[in-house]
Amino acid sequence: MDEITPTSVRDGIASMLKVILKRITRIGELRFRVSYYSSESTPSTNVDTMPELQEFPDPFIQQEVLDAVPQQDISNDIETANERIDAIQTQINEIRTAFSALTEVVFYMPVSTNENKVDRSEIDDLKQKTEAIETNLSENSVAMVTLEATLDDMLSRVSGIEKAISELISDQNDLSCRINELQESIEKNTSAISDFAANSERVDLLYERLDCLNETVSELRDDVESGTATMNEEVQEEDLPEVELMPPTAYAKLNTVGNEPDHVKIVMELLQFLLELVGPNNLPSILDYYVEIGWISENARLELLAYASGMDTYEEKINWKLSTEDHLKVLWFIEQLCGHKIDKNRLFRVDSEISKIRRGIDGLYEI
Repeated sequence: MDEITPTSVRDGIASMLKVILKRITRIGELRFRVSYYSSESTPSTNVDTMPELQEFPDPFIQQEVLDAVPQQDISNDIETANERIDAIQTQINEIRTAFSALTEVVFYMPVSTNENKVDRSEIDDLKQKTEAIETNLSENSVAMVTLEATLDDMLSRVSGIEKAISELISDQNDLSCRINELQESIEKNTSAISDFAANSERVDLLYERLDCLNETVSELRDDVESGTATMNEEVQEEDLPEVELMPPTAYAKLNTVGNEPDHVKIVMELLQFLLELVGPNNLPSILDYYVEIGWISENARLELLAYASGMDTYEEKINWKLSTEDHLKVLWFIEQLCGHKIDKNRLFRVDSEISKIRRGIDGLYEI
């Protein structure tokens, strides 16, 4: 059996004190980590759900919310860990008190080489206290290892919940943007529908005018048919001799210009009007066009070119095509040369009806 002396007891106590100091330092680190994550890293579960999320639920977001429910269990584990750390801290304080007493005893213990002066009772008492301290240290070591494993598991779960909450917030923002775009699209469509409803009234009015015009045409057709039938009956009753009917000629076709002064004046006005618009280089082209549509004959075309050859030179133009209004003016000159009288009242009625239809069509195209 080894000899037990105050020096050996003092050395043993010093080594045990070093081990205890390391354990105390480790417990302090664990307590700091638990306090830090319980106060800083615990995410808030009271995330206000936007009305758009309640109105338009997303299965992915609901799953993320369900995954964040175990956070309450982690908070309970952290509280339990704090309680266990407090208990370990209490035991460490008791051990520290006992070691202080042992240190005083060993410090004041006389060092002697004479074995007869060694107090065996004090040494046995020190051994018992040392064994008790070792037992407490072993229990605390097991508790600290278990606590450390639990703390690491809680920290990993907290990190996973933080990641899930970040993804949930990102998806919530994307859904909010999509809902805002949908609301803007609905507002635009509502405005377009309102405009269409306003224009539909104008379309209905146009249809009513067209119906009235059709009724007027139908009445005129009935009047013409009744007048034709009456004339046929009168002709049959009078027993008139047969007359050879000539084929009808085109209403606006000009066969010849003539040499009458009034015709020559109209021809000069017509040629001056055309030369100013199309130029001498394009005059044959515009006259060919009028021959094709039946307004003038080939003979009348040659006569007009002969009159134009003796007129003053005009500026040449690039294009020979005219507007609708200019063509109507040319037609008026041709009608005058043909000796046809134009009914102004009839033209006024036609122009009025065309204006009504044009206004209705313009309103329809604005939809």
